[in-house]
Amino acid sequence: MLRKSGLTGFKAKEMVYCIVVTMFADDTTVYLTENGKFSAKFNTEDTEIIPIGSKEYRENILVTCKIKDSQECLPDNIEIAKDGKAMRILGVWVGNDTDEHAIWSPILNKIKNALQRWEKWHPTIEGHKIIIQCTVGSMLQYLMTAQGMPKDIEDLLTK
Repeated sequence: MLRKSGLTGFKAKEMVYCIVVTMFADDTTVYLTENGKFSAKFNTEDTEIIPIGSKEYRENILVTCKIKDSQECLPDNIEIAKDGKAMRILGVWVGNDTDEHAIWSPILNKIKNALQRWEKWHPTIEGHKIIIQCTVGSMLQYLMTAQGMPKDIEDLLTK
């Protein structure tokens, strides 16, 4: 079905191939370009759009609710991300002009709460090591790898 859809995908500067779709369990992310022609059908109840391109292009999509001027308006129930709003795709926060500190804030709070709970048990030095490896490490590993971590957040966690 995807092969016959006419989706052209998206290619960033450093990419060798165009990325058309990523799928994991019941999540599907489709990458469309302004010039792309497609005949794919989407479940509009779960569809979110993150415009990629110039600021003018992104603002035009928000105002007209069209990917291209020649298309019909997108259905009202499709959410289009404004600049500054991050949307979660497979555990990673994606968007234009997003605040990285807002992305990391919930995780930092989760780590702080977990460490406070464990501290009530007065762990030994070896216990602290295990807690940090199992709790803090597991909370950070995926997002740090997939999203990257701002230097000031890294400095805060090092303390």
